Amino acid sequence: MTDPVPALLIAIAAIFAATCIVALRAWFPGRLSRLLILGVVGITAALTLRTTIGASAEMIRGATADYPVRSEDRGYVSSDQCRACHPREYATWHSSYHRTMTQRPSPESVAGLFDVSLSAGDDRLDLTERDGRFLVGMPKPEWWHGPSLDERIERPVELMTGSHHYQVYWVSSGNSRMLAQVPFVFLIRERLWFPRRSVFMVPPDEVLDAEYARWNTNCIMCHTTNGRPRPQLPRTDLAQTEVGEFGIACEACHGPGGRHVQQMSNPLRRYSARLGIATASGIVNPAHLPAERSAQVCGQCHSVHELRRDEFEHWIREGFRFRPGDDLNVTRRVIVGSEARNDAEHFWPDGAVRVTGREYNALLDSPCFKSGKFTCLSCHEPHKQEGDARALGQWRVGLLRPFEEGNEQCQQCHQTKTGDRLVAHTHHASESSGSVCVNCHMPHTVYGLAKMERDHRISSPRVRDELATGRPNACNLCHIERTLDWSGRYLAQWYEQAEPALTADQQQIPASLLWLYRGDAHQRAIAMWAMGWPAARATAGQEWAVPELTRAMDDPYQVLGLVAWRSLRKILGDDALPGSILALPPSQRVQATEAAIGHRDGFDPAAVARLLSQRDNRPVRLSE
Repeated sequence: MTDPVPALLIAIAAIFAATCIVALRAWFPGRLSRLLILGVVGITAALTLRTTIGASAEMIRGATADYPVRSEDRGYVSSDQCRACHPREYATWHSSYHRTMTQRPSPESVAGLFDVSLSAGDDRLDLTERDGRFLVGMPKPEWWHGPSLDERIERPVELMTGSHHYQVYWVSSGNSRMLAQVPFVFLIRERLWFPRRSVFMVPPDEVLDAEYARWNTNCIMCHTTNGRPRPQLPRTDLAQTEVGEFGIACEACHGPGGRHVQQMSNPLRRYSARLGIATASGIVNPAHLPAERSAQVCGQCHSVHELRRDEFEHWIREGFRFRPGDDLNVTRRVIVGSEARNDAEHFWPDGAVRVTGREYNALLDSPCFKSGKFTCLSCHEPHKQEGDARALGQWRVGLLRPFEEGNEQCQQCHQTKTGDRLVAHTHHASESSGSVCVNCHMPHTVYGLAKMERDHRISSPRVRDELATGRPNACNLCHIERTLDWSGRYLAQWYEQAEPALTADQQQIPASLLWLYRGDAHQRAIAMWAMGWPAARATAGQEWAVPELTRAMDDPYQVLGLVAWRSLRKILGDDALPGSILALPPSQRVQATEAAIGHRDGFDPAAVARLLSQRDNRPVRLSE
């Protein structure tokens, strides 16, 4: 099949040369005409050949690239065009985890330790850095279609996702631009490689997919800007995937910048903008949108949703049609209501979000958002503000606005909850964790990345909600040594809630131990994490939790061993437990942990055995 670009160039050159020949023969007679004609033809041929070769080479590079490539399309011009006029905004974005959500490999961007060998079952992975490339040697996988006479192949790392907690590595598959995931992830803080299946909440006996093509058809949605999978239909295992930019860049939140760049190339427009004279700028600022549309800019990624059928077909070929400022509901169906209550991979039984990264769904349920005044930017600031004394590293963790006091974000609307009135409302000392609004109204019941995050639903603690849904209440997340009965009585006394009917265990055994020994995998994760949370350790003490966390190291869910290990290290110090313990089978972890820190007596073994016999062993799979 002939490449269309070179063929078109040749046709144009032929028409140009023919026109010149006719004109020259008319204007110049005899030998001079022939010499001029030869000169025109020669120059035209040379320029055409040079252009054609260049165009063909570019097409060949694009067609044969074995990883997704950057390609500006449909008005997207990349963050490089923003830098000259918006240096401060560019600098803070460049320091954010949004930018580094997807990166190409380099010595600066690769967090993982290479030049090591890793074992995954009977398989061995050899990670090496050679000549500036990061290579993974592995047994020949099922997805490999390239030439190989050996039982092992070596593939280069082409992309990484993540740069804060984990870093996931994707290698070229040798099959168009489809990528395959390395079966280990790198834990950045702990500087450890960990098997992929051991960092996600999946049932112990569930076989994970090979993760071939997942980046091209899933991660690309939110971990890039203007991503287009572009499968080579009718085949779905081949693709010419393109992105406007790797990572979450300026145009993901502000819309395509091509029109804006073109307009602002006019000096008069630039000066007018500097003087505050409003003109059509061709760009969107989420802070200037109505609350609902502003939140939808974040909701395009931070939500559980389904693409409407025509949108899915468009995205596969040409990318999303949604642009900041549009109504997200036109192209996506955000999961709420009864549909959410029946989706256990993302929601608790009452529709509250249970996995991280889906804050928009929780926000829609919040009475604060329903008031019409509240939006994501009420608390979060995607660009560090001028005058903010915090270091970039501190700001970028939560992208929070620089509130001077711990409750100031809530007191924007709830001005009466200050001073003595705050204490009267919380029944806790003003400086205690019990008087921090978000600890009670945004508790850590959302799971992700082997830790807990805050629920953005913004609700009030009620023991009866826990009994109905299984979602731990905020009171017992701080007071982990107390019972549900204790929390229920104080909530009834302070806030006139009806005291719930409780079993003998709920009246006598600390709530955290009920979650830990009798709960499902998500409840156990919450209990393990809470035992290492500084607010709970300050409130309830910490040494008593050590034997309970040690017992939890044998949890059949591999990732829960990681959660327990992290909390133990927060209590005992990072040097107390080596990472090598995590490489052991769960059945050997308790003994190895006790060998490292010594045996400690904990909660009554007979009671523990009884609670374990009642454990909720229903499979839990949380789709982070």
